[in-house]
Amino acid sequence: MTARLHAYRGADGNRLAASVFEGAGHAGGPGRAVLLLHGGGQTRHAFDGPARRLAQAGFTGITVDQRGHGDSEWSAQGDYAFSDYGRDRDVRRPRVLTASGQGGADHADDGNRCNRCGDPD
Repeated sequence: MTARLHAYRGADGNRLAASVFEGAGHAGGPGRAVLLLHGGGQTRHAFDGPARRLAQAGFTGITVDQRGHGDSEWSAQGDYAFSDYGRDRDVRRPRVLTASGQGGADHADDGNRCNRCGDPD
């Protein structure tokens, strides 16, 4: 399965590189979105394997290079607090979020905010 490359805009207008592994959902359209966020010093490719397996199971796995990582842009304002990474995630509003290391810490204080989540473009 080949990923479709995509670019999102972060909360500060910064370009975020993403790979979209699209699985067929129950109604034949795209599967429910699962956003996979890497840890510090990693890139979106750390989650290529899990995203591919999610797509094979009928979900849409989205891996994103967080601001300042991989192919994504650095923050022009120099904003790199955990909450700034979280604001970038809010732009996509995933249905399900899984993360490791820094990716998890960036969103640990979010409580139930993902209950208002929507599908990706």
